[in-house]
Amino acid sequence: MKICFVVDYYPPHIGGAELHIQKLVEGFALRGNQCIVITSKTDKNSNCIEQRDNIKIVRIQTPQFIHRLWFSVMATPYIIYFAKSCDVIQGASYGGAMPAFLSAKILRKKSIFMVFEFMGGLWNSLESNWVKASFYRFCENIIAHLPFDKFLANSRYTRNCLRFMGIPDRKIEFVYGARTVESVKLKREPEAVRLELEVDKNDFVYMAYGRIGITKGMEYFVDAVPEIFKKVPQAKFIFVFTKSDEEIWDDIIMKLKRLPDEIYRFFPGVSREKLFEYVSAADCVVIPSVSEGFGFVALEAATFAKKIVATDAGSLPEVVSGEHIFVRPASAEALADGCLRIFRGQAEYSEPKSFSWDVAINQLNKIYSKLIEQ
Repeated sequence: MKICFVVDYYPPHIGGAELHIQKLVEGFALRGNQCIVITSKTDKNSNCIEQRDNIKIVRIQTPQFIHRLWFSVMATPYIIYFAKSCDVIQGASYGGAMPAFLSAKILRKKSIFMVFEFMGGLWNSLESNWVKASFYRFCENIIAHLPFDKFLANSRYTRNCLRFMGIPDRKIEFVYGARTVESVKLKREPEAVRLELEVDKNDFVYMAYGRIGITKGMEYFVDAVPEIFKKVPQAKFIFVFTKSDEEIWDDIIMKLKRLPDEIYRFFPGVSREKLFEYVSAADCVVIPSVSEGFGFVALEAATFAKKIVATDAGSLPEVVSGEHIFVRPASAEALADGCLRIFRGQAEYSEPKSFSWDVAINQLNKIYSKLIEQ
């Protein structure tokens, strides 16, 4: 089987969706399938074309201004050229939708669209500019009504979003993602990491990490920090953020500068190895998402057996396990209350949940094979 993956971002670009696609590509390749990835060139050190084993990565130089639109326009000729012998062309939200669909129609190939998240009516509360909110909802509606052969959802929540958009069940397949920490070997013990961070053994460390964007809710957690510190003087905070939304990023940086220097550590993007060292040193991971298509941070926190404070937005109730507290989204007060309750030992507990890339890729392999046979 030969598959062409069309994604606007791919590692080394950082993000949960990027890691998800990378795991799928590598999993399919390990099973003897040929994989071609058409993506954008976001790292000047990356080659335009990379070939290793069964994987070919084609990176397109695109303008950064309205990047996804440029990628949608520029990717189609590359897909048509490189995917002539492919059995399936798979796009992913959002920038991979239109070029994957058009190329599949031109080449008469089977088409699949992987949906990481559809916001629908949430755009009205996420985006303050009603023109932008209306435009984003319009784009999602167009994508949802493109006649792909299959739509892939990565959670029950996302599957229900697709149903709400009017996509029939016969076109929807649902396969969970999985953990992203299996291959990471920690080089230092948590105690050594806490020492580096100047965290005392009696301090209680809250950590939040991920991409800064309109769905991630990091600004609400930063707003909650003063209230948490007032009630828990031994509280310390670790923030590891990567920039996506410029406006929210600037707002968060300004708020962090108002906090006492000794109570927090801020890292603007680190390696996965370093990131998981910090997770191992934390007592609690906070996930303040306003919407969440799957929730890799929740899986990673549970893997390290960390206490979790999470909103009940999107798919998080499907993914969170271990000691946890759910709070309502988009509320600094609710996050502060949840963090105080977790410190006081008032967490709920649920049994660990199993998510495996082997299981996911085997399920997808069957879905793709059946689609090709049809």
